Amino acid sequence: MRFKGVATILLFALVCGYACQNGSEKELGANFNDKDSLPKMGEDCSNREVKNFINFLNFRYGDKEELLTAKLGPMTNGNFSEDSTLFMYYYLRVPRVPIQVWVDANTNKVRTVFMEVLSLEENFKIDLATAVNQYKIQQCDQFWFGRTSAEIKDQLGEPTSEVVTKDFVNEITYLSEDGKIMVAFKVYPEQENQCSSVAVTWFYDDLIDG
Repeated sequence: MRFKGVATILLFALVCGYACQNGSEKELGANFNDKDSLPKMGEDCSNREVKNFINFLNFRYGDKEELLTAKLGPMTNGNFSEDSTLFMYYYLRVPRVPIQVWVDANTNKVRTVFMEVLSLEENFKIDLATAVNQYKIQQCDQFWFGRTSAEIKDQLGEPTSEVVTKDFVNEITYLSEDGKIMVAFKVYPEQENQCSSVAVTWFYDDLIDG
């Protein structure tokens, strides 16, 4: 499925962040390109700047593995990364909206929180709303899903990296100045060139010692 490809991107994020501090099938429906129906960025939202992405999907920078069930419920499945440094929890209770949480195997701290909406057109909004209700996702986090590349950059400024793949997927990545927060957006052409994938990765000074 398409969301499995996030491993490569998030692994790149982990390596890049460390250095800085030291295709699923989709459902069809009607057009979802209706900005009035998308979540608004509230004045009290802190994630207007990359440095403030210390919260995402109800997790906070520094949270540990023991909080996962309370925040997301039981996992669907999980496995270790190839090098066994991370354990990857998968939450698939909402069809076409996979969530992953990557936990450092040494410190038990949450390293990456990722969500993707795989649906097309009208089902994009429907599935996003279902995930919002299922996982109690805050409006400030909902905001990024369905945004264009231009809208993301208008909000957060020029990215650290922006790459268009051979499949015309726009990958927009931001790294905070202190190297502790990385936010990666993916914008797919088949989804009206609107963002459907957001991954937040946190880096810590105690990568080894916990």
